Amino acid sequence: MAEPRAFNDYFSTLAADYARYRPQYPPELFEYLASQVPHHHLAWDCGTRSGQAALGLAEHFERVVATDASPEQIASAIPHPRIEYRVAPSEELGLEAGSANLVTVGTAIHWFDLQRFYTAVRGVAAPG
Repeated sequence: MAEPRAFNDYFSTLAADYARYRPQYPPELFEYLASQVPHHHLAWDCGTRSGQAALGLAEHFERVVATDASPEQIASAIPHPRIEYRVAPSEELGLEAGSANLVTVGTAIHWFDLQRFYTAVRGVAAPG
């Protein structure tokens, strides 16, 4: 009998289809987000799934770390030279303290342990 998947892992068995059919975000969204921060060194896209938001961020940031708890989703993510994909839950990132100029969550925040996620964000968010 197969082990049950975590509660937030409903889409892993469909990761390739998710990557293929998930709608893209408009470029204006990322232009706006980039305009809200003074520096564009590092963006963290949490709950990236197949990387649609990470791709938009990569147009405006030197480096994007895109995380998802699903190895299958990360395996189906769209490669980009400025994106580093990592399998990691939203609460356990491993970024240097104060290093992220922007933190985004496209459509996954309803799956997160919010208290632990916001603690992680406060730890990695750069001043300003």
